[in-house]
Amino acid sequence: MKEPQAANTLTDGMNIDPVVELADKLRMAEQKLHDDRIRRDPILCRQAVAEISALNERLYDAVPTSAVGAAELLERIAAALDETSKLCAWRLRQIANRLGCGERSLDDLVFLRRLLPQFSRRLYGDEGFVVAPMLGAAIEGAAQPVLIWRAALPPVAKRWGRARAGSSPNRC
Repeated sequence: MKEPQAANTLTDGMNIDPVVELADKLRMAEQKLHDDRIRRDPILCRQAVAEISALNERLYDAVPTSAVGAAELLERIAAALDETSKLCAWRLRQIANRLGCGERSLDDLVFLRRLLPQFSRRLYGDEGFVVAPMLGAAIEGAAQPVLIWRAALPPVAKRWGRARAGSSPNRC
């Protein structure tokens, strides 16, 4: 089992999913490679390819800490599958869309867990076998519990300046 990577922290104390951060860096590097190819600069192209390769290696080993990070991995896995696995890739993209929107479903999680052994046994070809560890990490990220912190409302007397006769302290 992979160990979760330390998540980066923004200035306000919120953690960034390492997969989301790596995916953003990878998109920027791919755009840079595209721009360098248009300029026909072989040196910058080689540097961009090396950067993309290093980022892909880090992404392969990354463990998402949220459903959004799991969605990023599922999108990458769906893109890696060949034409004979189109239906599976479509289903992975559908699950990734739901996870990206914050919708987590038990049916999706069960499907992903049943798919992992099939990838490991090469039922989806070499591409499926190669991305099987990423699918395991995506399942781990999708299964992360979601914590919701609620702020307590101030008492009614402080909120209205004075207490009202017959008012309930729990009134919103």
